[in-house]
Amino acid sequence: MSNPLLLQPPREFTHTARADGPWDRETTWKGNGVPAKSSVVHIPTDKQVIINDREAICHFVQVDGRLQFKATADTQLQVETLFVSPTGTLGIGRRGNPIRSDRTAEVIFLGDGPIDRGWDPDELSRGLISQGKIRVFGKPKTHWVAMNRDVGKGAKDLDLGTAVPEDWETDDEIVITGSHFRRDTPLQDERAKIASINGSVVTLDRKLQHDHVKARRDLQLYVANLTRNIVFRSKSTDLPHRGHIMLHRRDVQIHYAAFTSLGRTDKTVPLDEILVDTEYGTVTPNPDIRNRRGRYALHFHLAGSDPGQDPASEVEGCVVTDTPSWGFVNHSSHVDFRKNVCVDFAGAAFVTEAGDELGNFTENLAVHGTGNGEYRPIRIAFRNLRRPQPLADFGFSGDGFWFQGPAIRARDNVANSCNGAGMIWFTTGAVDIRFNRYTGFPPDAVATVYADLPDLDPDRLRRWGIDETVVIADLPILECDGFEASACLVGFHLRFNNHPSNAWYNEFPYKFGKDIVPVPEDPTDDPAERVRQSIQRLKLWNNEIGLRVRYVSKTDFSDLAIVNRQGHGQDGPVAGAELLVLIDDLHFDKLRIDGYEVAGWIESDTDNARGNVTFGDRRYSNFVSFDTWHRCEDPYNLMVESGSDTALITWVKNKETDRHMVRYRTLGSVLWQFATVEGTKIESISLSGLSPNRTYEYQVIASCPPLLSHWTPVKTFKTLPEE
Repeated sequence: MSNPLLLQPPREFTHTARADGPWDRETTWKGNGVPAKSSVVHIPTDKQVIINDREAICHFVQVDGRLQFKATADTQLQVETLFVSPTGTLGIGRRGNPIRSDRTAEVIFLGDGPIDRGWDPDELSRGLISQGKIRVFGKPKTHWVAMNRDVGKGAKDLDLGTAVPEDWETDDEIVITGSHFRRDTPLQDERAKIASINGSVVTLDRKLQHDHVKARRDLQLYVANLTRNIVFRSKSTDLPHRGHIMLHRRDVQIHYAAFTSLGRTDKTVPLDEILVDTEYGTVTPNPDIRNRRGRYALHFHLAGSDPGQDPASEVEGCVVTDTPSWGFVNHSSHVDFRKNVCVDFAGAAFVTEAGDELGNFTENLAVHGTGNGEYRPIRIAFRNLRRPQPLADFGFSGDGFWFQGPAIRARDNVANSCNGAGMIWFTTGAVDIRFNRYTGFPPDAVATVYADLPDLDPDRLRRWGIDETVVIADLPILECDGFEASACLVGFHLRFNNHPSNAWYNEFPYKFGKDIVPVPEDPTDDPAERVRQSIQRLKLWNNEIGLRVRYVSKTDFSDLAIVNRQGHGQDGPVAGAELLVLIDDLHFDKLRIDGYEVAGWIESDTDNARGNVTFGDRRYSNFVSFDTWHRCEDPYNLMVESGSDTALITWVKNKETDRHMVRYRTLGSVLWQFATVEGTKIESISLSGLSPNRTYEYQVIASCPPLLSHWTPVKTFKTLPEE
């Protein structure tokens, strides 16, 4: 066997396959009959065992040969640990012959007590651990569709606007994306089952608890199908007893499977494999680990990310639900994630963990990121005393997509209802806690991965990392084209990306960047300084903050729609775009910001020259302040004179104010409408197109550049009956 076994059996094998055959036949096994719950099972290299019913059960199985699930029967394997060795293959369905559409295949991970650390000190067991080939092919299922029509609270019918996919069925579980985000209130996506289907209408098994309404007609709500006929799940609901999946080989193909209630790493609390003294900067091993990293729902772990090796692993049309940690994880591997859905996750849904990963994220959907109870748009994993830098503990806020490295391609992904960021590129590379240093990017991979950027010469990058690896933050994002985030704390976040700052690597008192060669004194001599990156086609709506950028340079943004139609309940107004702290040479084209009190917040001239951010086609609408959120005095003495379809709102203004905005909505509505007025002498605004005999609520805000007032308290008026 070429590779050493990652996991040894807990004791001697009680059952060894002596012939190809079904699991439930005694003649398949050497003595002891058919395996039972406590059995330790071995499938040798030249043997194939077939799971052909729902009675297969054992404690541990090591697959050196092949374990295959029958495609035309309902099958189930209950096991605490399923280990596929480097010579082994796990097959559930085959390409061209998936598990039959009217059948199911299940792998249920048992566990009703703590893992035996005497046998398994690293707690690697309890789940699927594989160094071999994985072939999983379930019934194809349309992963998600756009819902073109709004639906209100109390409704049971969803009109998709187009025909319901033919592969959706009665009793399938679905999730409907939410349209509202507000701190300290429940996320408003909803899960239900399909009761019936009629044309374009899906009837649910229960009434909706929230309104699901688009902020603007050109934006989308989505409905995702969570039902698959291949399921991996934990039997126990107790977090320490759950199973996990860790794949150590690149030769993996997983199509149309569901992974539910998996993962033991708890992202609601800090990791504790090491003990960190934040005062003195010391790092020591923890002898009593309670929250170990790396035990995630579907985790590719050090499976090889060098370009030119075997083709990328494939994960297509799969679902992860109900995980306390991360959903789909690429850790120093090469994986293509396509058309997958992750729902109800604590940490992050889609993750690259170290920074040197390769692969694609295409048309994936992340919904319902709960996070750890904090709302952190700024201090996420930098100068965070609860999760200090040496822990390499990130992706805990309920983020839809967390990318630790730039050398991947992300296309047409969607995030919704996240207490963190919809998508964040925090491309510093992670701390390698084994050596207390940063992961770097291999120089010999740069030319291959970045073949479309010939100026990115690995031999002349601006600086080197440890062992002459390329500093990951110096690399541009390979591709980010098409992303939509709605109802999140932050829609899209860039931080420490394509920028020479050493701030992250040298966070006091750890100074892990001490071995990184500094930026050349004359960066104009370095061709890498001229390499730019591109972020294209973002739709960010009803997020508290639309776009946040820090420690980023040489970036072209194009085709951005940043839209808001809700009140976020914060003390201060919210901004559509925040471009802050060491930003350099950013360019925006086709930028639309609509409905944020502060359209774009850019640092003052004393901190950041306006020339560092340039604009092509830019349009702001429904805003009160252009680029600041400092304070001026609030409007007062608000009064309303209403007709049947009109209202005249008046106020007394601060003498310095020159722009006012009113937001108004019918009582009980979730979305605001806006009206703005400019002029130093204006103290009123007229509203038209109102509905007769309706109660409206409204607020007024003012700007006196460079200052901004608070919103006035909410007041109401009622239109007259129709004449």
